[in-house]
Amino acid sequence: MADFYPELTELLLQRNRLAENYLELTVKQKALIEAEDTDGLSLNLSQRDNLIEAFNELQKKLENPLRDFREAKSKDRENQKALDAAALISETESLLLKVKDADVENTAAVKDLMRRLGDESKKLNAARKGISSYSADGIIGSAEFFDQMR
Repeated sequence: MADFYPELTELLLQRNRLAENYLELTVKQKALIEAEDTDGLSLNLSQRDNLIEAFNELQKKLENPLRDFREAKSKDRENQKALDAAALISETESLLLKVKDADVENTAAVKDLMRRLGDESKKLNAARKGISSYSADGIIGSAEFFDQMR
């Protein structure tokens, strides 16, 4: 069996960098949600999607080296290269668990934001209906007049 550890190590390091970048974006997402920055949030989600695609492509490249690693690991548990690869795999798993936890928080924050925006939208619609009712009596112009004033 050829020495697959250099390729495996390089791919695992790349995967960890992607996971770290994904975690960074996930943490930034919370601030964007709190600031109600929908444009920033949209950009953040797009960047996260790109990282997921890159992560998935890297996973495909890792299939054979990981299979070789599992076979070699069962035969040689004391090999330093195997221990290093196992540590990198563990690090990725840890990063992904942090991402999962942050995503749970972000999902709750987005649901809260959407509820608040929905409440504000309902209030705005009620105010427009009130203005329309008021203007229907001919006392003032239509609601469109107020929209144009903005």
